[in-house]
Amino acid sequence: GGIPLYMYEGGRQSGSKTLGTYLSQRGETMLSPAVGSLVEDVAAAKPRKASLSLSPSAENDGMVKQEFSPTTQKEDSTEESTASTPPPDHELITEAEHHFKEDQLLAAARLLRKVRDNSLLQDKHIKVLRRAHDCQSFVDSLKSPVDDESEWTKQGENHGRHESVIYYKMEGETGTHLTARVETPIPSTLLVPLLSVLNESELYKTWLPSWERPVRLGVTKSEKLGQAGRVNQVLAVGTASPWPLAEREVIIGAWAFDDIDSC
Repeated sequence: GGIPLYMYEGGRQSGSKTLGTYLSQRGETMLSPAVGSLVEDVAAAKPRKASLSLSPSAENDGMVKQEFSPTTQKEDSTEESTASTPPPDHELITEAEHHFKEDQLLAAARLLRKVRDNSLLQDKHIKVLRRAHDCQSFVDSLKSPVDDESEWTKQGENHGRHESVIYYKMEGETGTHLTARVETPIPSTLLVPLLSVLNESELYKTWLPSWERPVRLGVTKSEKLGQAGRVNQVLAVGTASPWPLAEREVIIGAWAFDDIDSC
């Protein structure tokens, strides 16, 4: 009965009464059943701060209940404190390291960027941030729109059994850096099998196209030189070329990361 209730008439505050006094004078017929049951709970509970919003109406002398939301002052202050206080730096770093171990590179970098005291960041954290920046830039480039004003050139497309579109662009100071972009839909059921096949780099030689006649052409070796984590690898791939070209070898640094939750 000690909850303050402010009365408004015509947009002006005309006075205040306690909720108990107001109910005794006006009767419970003015309030909805939900508010009536709340009044009993509030009266039996500890003192609470409550808000009762009213709007003018032709009935009940222009007073109709709109909203009633009792909350304790302690709960209010706790919720505001929780919402406004960011996690400690050490918790951010610990969570970022966990994401990195789970191959969630970009998620780890997002947390490390929230660390306020940069002196807590070690060399391994700086490497994560640099690698994430390069990977994010590459992803943004691959996802950039393809139109008449873009730097991507369409090389070809296939609308047969497996639809695909291939784009490329030449970059670098001399324009000799080739970047290829292949777009093709993949059934969700094949996502894990496809990633597994790509991760088994030492078996590339057994399934990539290769010919002995009429010319010798194809993969001759696929050797893993190193691995970091579950999917990041450095490998050497050798290819046979027809005469008079000599056999070629390429060193590939492959980085993979899981950011599917942010899509």
